[in-house]
Amino acid sequence: MSERRYHDLCRAVVVRALESGELVVDDDLLFGTVFWEVEGVFRLEWDSGSPGAGAGVEQVVRVGDLYLSRPEDWEVGVFDTLEEAVQALTGEEGICVTTATVSIDCTEWSDEEIIRRIVVLGEAPDRLRINGRVWPYETLEHVHGRLGGRGW
Repeated sequence: MSERRYHDLCRAVVVRALESGELVVDDDLLFGTVFWEVEGVFRLEWDSGSPGAGAGVEQVVRVGDLYLSRPEDWEVGVFDTLEEAVQALTGEEGICVTTATVSIDCTEWSDEEIIRRIVVLGEAPDRLRINGRVWPYETLEHVHGRLGGRGW
């Protein structure tokens, strides 16, 4: 059996076991091991700016050809594509952004690919850092529309 075939078979067994509930993963242990030891491919940082209201990071990591994400207080999800993993984080088709969104970094998508996927919930932020570059609201809105994005 080829190494690739063996990898695919192991992956199928683990995914089926997770989906059926036969295999239960300790999310905290998995995140303590995987999410801190593996480089993330997608990271969305938010900060409400109010004491006690919260701040946090939503993250997707890539392990081999799989993407793992875990929305806050939810179970770990295993996905075939980055798009699916990000959708699981936000619960929407796209990258949800609010006034609390501080930055979005992604090693697999360009700034424009991220902007096209943005869906604004409520009011849009005045500015947003994307892959290290600060984008003012007006520029984001213009580029989003030019790229055929929806939900602004």
